[in-house]
Amino acid sequence: MTVSEIVHRFLAHKAATVTPGTLTGYRRGLFWLLASFEDVAWEDLVRADVKDALQESFLGHHGQELKAATKNRNRGAFKMLQNYVVDELEAGEEVLKKHDLKNQKTDRREVFVDWDDFRTLAKHLRRDALPICEFLMLTAARPGEACNARIEDIEERVGLRVVVLEEHKTAKKTGKPRRITLNGEASEVVERAIGGRREGPIFRTKRCEPWTPSNLSSVWRAARSQAGLDPRLVLYTTRHGAVTRALKAGVPIAFVAQMAGHEDMKTTQGYAHLGDEEAAKAAAMAAVGFKAA
Repeated sequence: MTVSEIVHRFLAHKAATVTPGTLTGYRRGLFWLLASFEDVAWEDLVRADVKDALQESFLGHHGQELKAATKNRNRGAFKMLQNYVVDELEAGEEVLKKHDLKNQKTDRREVFVDWDDFRTLAKHLRRDALPICEFLMLTAARPGEACNARIEDIEERVGLRVVVLEEHKTAKKTGKPRRITLNGEASEVVERAIGGRREGPIFRTKRCEPWTPSNLSSVWRAARSQAGLDPRLVLYTTRHGAVTRALKAGVPIAFVAQMAGHEDMKTTQGYAHLGDEEAAKAAAMAAVGFKAA
């Protein structure tokens, strides 16, 4: 059963017992979970996916942090959905009970977009969505960060270009701006998106309006469906892929955490998809300087 099916069954179940206002609150609170993972099977979610959706629900459309009461309402909607899955669904649907997100032991993300996937998907993307999606693949930026980034946020230094966001997901917790360092390829994508403009959003739709995570996710889902790719490859997995590629390339995890804007390196570790080849390289490094006795 998909996330969309479960959320809509939950809302239909609650409609008989709560006020219209409360139901609207549940619907708004679960918006990001639905927008990000609509077609994903419930059992394929990991706790970190749900955590991301919850954190996104704490932000307004322009990246500003919502009021405490709204955040508590959205957090409550997630808890109510979880309780519904565990306690209310028919006993025969064991797959739903088995995947109780509260009891999952791992935050590891098993699915991410690689460049082959992206090239396949890009053939079906709307032309105006391609630059911002390329930016996500190249920088490990969150979709909301890319949507909210403005030309005025770009800092130029000798040999370095950085997008600096004062309002972002962890701003209140860290007290620091989010700094998205642009590599050469990302800088070229930004230049093409800006053209001759001097202000306004870096990335715009064909109607010259700023993207929102919601409409960008919809465009991504449509292209993914047309390309016949795994429905678990949601928009947010562009970020997973960028972090994973950096880790596989041997970039120290502290640097990757800074690139991704992670406050805790444990979060970065959850993105690591390292196999036998990477383990062999690590083992070889551990043997440097060894001499048999």
